[in-house]
Amino acid sequence: MHNSIITEGLQGNDLKGFVSELLTIDRYKSKMGDDSDVIVIGFKVKEKFPAIDLMEFIEKGYNFVLDSDISSGEEYDGKYHVFVEIERSKSFPGQLQDLLNGVSKLTDCHEWKFNYQTSTKIVEITKENIRIMIDNGYHINHTKDIAFLMTTIKSILLRYDQIEYPIQTIIDEQLTFLKDEEVYNEEE
Repeated sequence: MHNSIITEGLQGNDLKGFVSELLTIDRYKSKMGDDSDVIVIGFKVKEKFPAIDLMEFIEKGYNFVLDSDISSGEEYDGKYHVFVEIERSKSFPGQLQDLLNGVSKLTDCHEWKFNYQTSTKIVEITKENIRIMIDNGYHINHTKDIAFLMTTIKSILLRYDQIEYPIQTIIDEQLTFLKDEEVYNEEE
């Protein structure tokens, strides 16, 4: 759970006007673990010191937060990102709403929305919307990654080595080629 009283010298609405109500979810890679195990939330904040305040509030106030950090520098638009990492689990939608309830006290933001991964579609934050996007998004992204990897490997092999062996499968980090009815395995 989180502290119901805002600590570290912050008062209600101290970050009003600094934090965007539009979050990103899973757009950035996790520092704390594999992306299949960790969700990364991104808050956009107008200035460095409010970003630090938000980061510290989140990191100290929520025991389910694995890590919180700010972007290393100012973004192209003069804003900063606050990244929050939370374990990917069925508890995440409730944890996110708990986190946003606390952040709302500092920011006076109440209509939270999000973009998932690289999508530009803006979605209202509800437990159901989060669950659907997270569950479906990881499966879709993982499938796209494998398809992209297979296409890239085929392209490289055909271009540089003129190998015409079809790639049969990629399973558990093993690449399998089919040649003259025999199967050859190469570690990736």
